[in-house]
Amino acid sequence: MLDDLAHHPSDLASMLRDALIIGGETNPAELDSEVRSVDARLAAIVASVPPETSARGRALLEALFDAHGGRPLLQSYDAGATTLHDVVTTGRFNCVSATTLYLIAARRAGIDGRPVLLPSHARAVVLVNGRKVVVETTTPNGFDAPPDVSRAAMERAKPRGPRPRVDLYANEEGTEVDWRALLAVTYGNLGIMAEDHGETALAASLLAREAVLTPPAQVTVVRMQQVSLLTELATRALGARRFDEALALARRADAASPDGASKRRTEQNIAAIASQKLLAEEPQMNDAALEAFADPLRAYAGAYGDVRALVLTLDARRKLQHGDVDGSSARLREAAGAATSSDVRGQTSHNARLGEVNRIARLSATDPEAAWIEWQRRGPPDETLAEVESAAARVIEENRAIQFSNRGACSELDSVIGSAVGIRQADTLRSSCHARHALALSDRGDATGALDEMRLAVRIQPGDATHKKNLAALIEKEIDRLVRGARCDVAAPLMVEGRSLDPATTFFDEAAAFCRAR
Repeated sequence: MLDDLAHHPSDLASMLRDALIIGGETNPAELDSEVRSVDARLAAIVASVPPETSARGRALLEALFDAHGGRPLLQSYDAGATTLHDVVTTGRFNCVSATTLYLIAARRAGIDGRPVLLPSHARAVVLVNGRKVVVETTTPNGFDAPPDVSRAAMERAKPRGPRPRVDLYANEEGTEVDWRALLAVTYGNLGIMAEDHGETALAASLLAREAVLTPPAQVTVVRMQQVSLLTELATRALGARRFDEALALARRADAASPDGASKRRTEQNIAAIASQKLLAEEPQMNDAALEAFADPLRAYAGAYGDVRALVLTLDARRKLQHGDVDGSSARLREAAGAATSSDVRGQTSHNARLGEVNRIARLSATDPEAAWIEWQRRGPPDETLAEVESAAARVIEENRAIQFSNRGACSELDSVIGSAVGIRQADTLRSSCHARHALALSDRGDATGALDEMRLAVRIQPGDATHKKNLAALIEKEIDRLVRGARCDVAAPLMVEGRSLDPATTFFDEAAAFCRAR
């Protein structure tokens, strides 16, 4: 039978037998009985449709979904119901089995119908008055289907599951194939599902039949059907969090890919599945296991880089949790360099920039000037990090301001405060800076400079009692020096100023009395 299918077109009886034997009866007598039963049912349906060519194809599709006094042949969609045997015994169908049924019914009705395969979908096309009409066989209104009906039919055929997932369905027109290719796809789908259930010998037999039936010119589109089913099974396994099973199926889809373009897409699916496995298992991994996680994927160039980027990103998070900001930032830079796909490259570049912002802000706590230099060299701002970078800039400026204030470098401090926005406690920093400078000048013997600086500190923060007390102490020290040098006239204004600052201190009244007595 396989030799006949591979080399000769089928008549109606053979079409029914060839389709029903797949996944169904193998006993000749029982198979003959099933063929006769389905043929009789189809004969009744065909007899009910109008004879006009223009209306016949549409009415036939609608009739397959109609009860006709019993259960409709096409009753409910089931992605796993891929054989005609599924349809006639359960009423369940998918795009492959519905297309198989429609084409057999079309042959009986004298309609010129042909199968069309897409990477994850099957449908029919019929010739009406010289025009090819698309038939979406999974819906009763699929004859000459408008674009929205075709899209809905295709979407139903695509695998469902957690994102991210790469679609394989760029060619929406599909490829017109012959009957043998449609049977080959049915065998291939059954073979893959048998493998998925651990039935290795059966799977090998079914896939061998697929290989025999597939016309050489149509190998690519049949292989893409394999890829799509394997991707669907991988997606289902991923949804159930069976990560190793999902990854194995995705690898098989990659191995089945017929060309470089489909391999690139299946490798992205491998990356997506491996990434979800990594995110789920990383909390239980030690550092060595995390570092080695992506190594088994080196053979998949399109997957390895993205998964390695995730490994580096997670390691960066670990380092940050242990306070290793520099190490975390370095790992994020590595991740940006490792990423393969544009989406992951964009995200890791964003993370690397964020890591650098945090590292420089952290550095400013110990070396504000070094942090400031690095901040100026970091490149143009990233609009997506505008708020984070603005906050980091304020931290760096504040730490620079604190450093200048602590060093008494007041002109540098004023420059920072003048150019920065929103430095907290700017007046406190400025007054403290001038106070420190005043004390430094006093230690060097510059009494006038010390008094001027301390007065400036008091003016900036008149409510600061410490600055007033320090100014009073400096005045007291200078009065003592002047009085000892018999310069009471110069000391007199200082006595008035000191008394206003610290009325409770008797020193200033005593100094004035001493000068009057002289």
